[in-house]
Amino acid sequence: MIENRAKTTRRLLRNQHGQSVVEYLIVIGALVSALIAAPSAFNMVRGMMQNKYSSYSFGVAISDPPTSDFDEEVKRDAKAVKEAMDALHALEQFIEHPSLPEPYKPHWPDVSNMLKE
Repeated sequence: MIENRAKTTRRLLRNQHGQSVVEYLIVIGALVSALIAAPSAFNMVRGMMQNKYSSYSFGVAISDPPTSDFDEEVKRDAKAVKEAMDALHALEQFIEHPSLPEPYKPHWPDVSNMLKE
């Protein structure tokens, strides 16, 4: 019984070879005939594609690749942000765990790096 079902399934699948190609040809044929029958639709699609390509080419033309000066500027900014974050972390630690300062010599975290900028 199972063997007969397998043979039937194979036979059905063998008969369906090429069906997707026929479906694609029908869909493409319908689209092409619709574009040919209505020239305004063709012109609309063509104009849309031209506008998209001209926008893309303009964007590529005005963009400059990053330079080594830009890389150095990013590194300097990252270093400044890291220093600021370290100072804020030190201040946060001081606030969370304050030590009792001596009256004649108070202990404050070093925030001189933040004051320079």
